[in-house]
Amino acid sequence: TKLTGRTPGGLSFGALGSATGEQFDPSRFYLAARVKQELAGQSYVGGGVTAFNALEDADLGQSSAQSAAAAADWGIRFADGTWLFEGTAAASVRDHLDDQRLGAGTYIGLDRISGYFVPGFGLRFYSADLRLNDVGRFRQTDVAQARAGTRYLWNRGQPVGPFRRLNSGVFGTQTWTLSDGASQGLSTSLSSGGELRGFQQIDIDIGIDRLGGVDVRESRGLGPVANLLEVDVTLGFESDSRRQIRWGAFVGAGRQEGGGSSYRVGAEVDWTVSDRLALDAEIGVGGDDGRRGWVANEPLFSRADGLRIARRSALPESITEPDLVRLDAPVGLLDGLAPYTTVPVGVDGTPYYVALFGARDTREVDVTTRAQILFGPTMSLQLYGQLFAARGRYRDLTLLAGPDDLRALDTYPKRRDFSLASITANAVFRWEYRPGSALFVVWSQGRDSDQFEEQLLSGAGPSPFDRGTGRQLGDAFEVYPNDVVLVKLSYLFMR
Repeated sequence: TKLTGRTPGGLSFGALGSATGEQFDPSRFYLAARVKQELAGQSYVGGGVTAFNALEDADLGQSSAQSAAAAADWGIRFADGTWLFEGTAAASVRDHLDDQRLGAGTYIGLDRISGYFVPGFGLRFYSADLRLNDVGRFRQTDVAQARAGTRYLWNRGQPVGPFRRLNSGVFGTQTWTLSDGASQGLSTSLSSGGELRGFQQIDIDIGIDRLGGVDVRESRGLGPVANLLEVDVTLGFESDSRRQIRWGAFVGAGRQEGGGSSYRVGAEVDWTVSDRLALDAEIGVGGDDGRRGWVANEPLFSRADGLRIARRSALPESITEPDLVRLDAPVGLLDGLAPYTTVPVGVDGTPYYVALFGARDTREVDVTTRAQILFGPTMSLQLYGQLFAARGRYRDLTLLAGPDDLRALDTYPKRRDFSLASITANAVFRWEYRPGSALFVVWSQGRDSDQFEEQLLSGAGPSPFDRGTGRQLGDAFEVYPNDVVLVKLSYLFMR
């Protein structure tokens, strides 16, 4: 259930409540509410709250959990509206299995938003226990970040050479771990582009990422790994925006310290057939060669006669003796590493839990189509379809022994190639049956086919990496589809 509205005084509000569960028996409850007060000069202040409650359900393997979050935000324009001071202050509490976590976060930004020279600055801090993902999406906690940058409009917005308008910008972001101050690296970007005299658009972007520092998340909890410098260049072009048929294309390439490389190419066509019909199609193709990436976290056991590795990746305490096979590598591979704290019952040897990295090769294709049909001022139909396929493999594996210590593991006895494909289609019918009130009918269909290997090389068959894109999509078409039909009715009862 959702309720939204706005008062004549500029106060907008919204609240949404939802319950979900299996067999029409709700066991998870969600709430989100938001208010925003408009102020003079396009400024505002606002706030929001979310809440989540999950009931214990043994059949679903679901334990009880509760969480709540609250935040205030603001955007204040000053100096005749040329500068914006904005920010957010948030706090959360989460209780799961009698473990209560309190967290907080804040963001403060100061940006010039008009003029020919527009600098900007920002700071953000998020504590390790900030929990917002029960109702929302939050990428990273335990982080401090500073950003700075500027964009410049050449010749005060007047023509420059072949350009009607030309602008350039430079931006940088430095990230640290909040709890210990460790640097997570500096990312910078340089961009320039503008509109040509024939109303075409051309842009070039250069990204320089992971300058120094460590990646604290890639190993999935088994320690930091030193960043590898990455440089990416992308060139894009769009045709005359005034035309009935418009097209664009881009090409990009990247290089990673140590020899890894990547490429991306794509194209898009937009056709406004008439006032009632618009069509769009785009395709993107890309791949990586030899880029370093996390492979798996593996349990190893050190014995007097050598090392053992488990057939399956799991925490050492869940491994049994029949799971183990010999790893043809010297015991010295684990020198300096701390043993795992929990010793499994019935398994000989000293347990270790280590992160493995490898040179990753990938290939991917993405094809997307859209159509919008207007039957009249109050009735429309939107259609969407996407084909996506990706596959990858790992080679030249290494074991993470320290941030700058990756030890070769050429005798890794498993193959971890992968392949995934998806087909998505949906249609949205909209009928505004009275001013401000509408009926939506939505149909969505999804098909997914994926294979993520974890098998010993001695019994491995053909690699999924060697399957072509056509074969991948063919496998997805054979998957039984997941169909969803939604009906939404909105009614405006107060003007």
